[in-house]
Amino acid sequence: MKNLVKTAVISAALFGVAVNASASGNNYNGTEAGKDIVNKAVASYTLSGNDNSVTSNEVTVTVQEVIDVAVSSDPTTTVDAGGIGEQLEYTVTNTGNGTENFKITYTAGSGGFTPTNIVLFVDKDNDGNIGVGEELTNGDTIELQKGESAKVIIRANIPAGQAAGSESPFSLTAASDTQGAADADRGDILTGKGTGGASDAIVGDSPKATASAKFVVGSVFNAVSISKSLTKSLDPFGNDTNIPGTVVTYTITVTTDTTNGTIENLVITDELPAELTYDTNPNLPADERGSVTLNDVGQTEADDATDNTKVVGNTVTVDLGDVATGRTDRIVITATIK
Repeated sequence: MKNLVKTAVISAALFGVAVNASASGNNYNGTEAGKDIVNKAVASYTLSGNDNSVTSNEVTVTVQEVIDVAVSSDPTTTVDAGGIGEQLEYTVTNTGNGTENFKITYTAGSGGFTPTNIVLFVDKDNDGNIGVGEELTNGDTIELQKGESAKVIIRANIPAGQAAGSESPFSLTAASDTQGAADADRGDILTGKGTGGASDAIVGDSPKATASAKFVVGSVFNAVSISKSLTKSLDPFGNDTNIPGTVVTYTITVTTDTTNGTIENLVITDELPAELTYDTNPNLPADERGSVTLNDVGQTEADDATDNTKVVGNTVTVDLGDVATGRTDRIVITATIK
């Protein structure tokens, strides 16, 4: 009987470990649902000097399915205001032990800015791009085998003009698509709902799981940049000092980035200080008169359709209009120190 007792003790220990790991360690994706565990016992003995053995009947235990899912994400993704195709990445993992379909839904939070062109997709090849068959409609399902993970991405455009630190929160939920599972309680038995040959399914800790993430503007995207510099000084003595009577030349450089669309009604205004005079008197030498050029083309001062410029007193206004492609414009202004 010694060998038989030893065998019985070993079998009991094995079953005890499996139960404890499942309950306390949340390790539901161990043995696959539908797997038959077949076991039998053997009794060996000696009778009248002869060794004998007898085998018991087989006992088959079919592993039932446990439905469980986990969702995780990086809580914050730093983006640029005006950024295109920014992404929040989530990982959905089937922590159960059977192949399961999970319904994927996202919800935009309140209290933040509203991104545009929102797209949901499952990144099957992990390349960060939307491939054939990867785009999802909110509420579509994805299939995951036991222990399998999928990267689910929310892609969106960030509106221009958002201040640094502005936020836009999202939550993403994966819920078992098995009837009755998502809202069931832990340990509930769903009769006839198992997969992989398992007749029933048991609800794990999380038949439905949610993770939250948010876009946070870290820098502000400026579609227009402008700089101004003093590029020349010519005094009455022919030198480059800045004294009364010196004609100064300013250069304004305007650079546009139309990555995010057409820039509309772009107007450049320069209010010259009171210590300068913009004098277009034709009796003055040409190099002493106030003048404006736009990309090396001379401009008139009148507010008309002749060109892009008007000058009223010491205020120079250059209307660049709508800009559909990125470019650099150069405005040169001359005036005289009083």
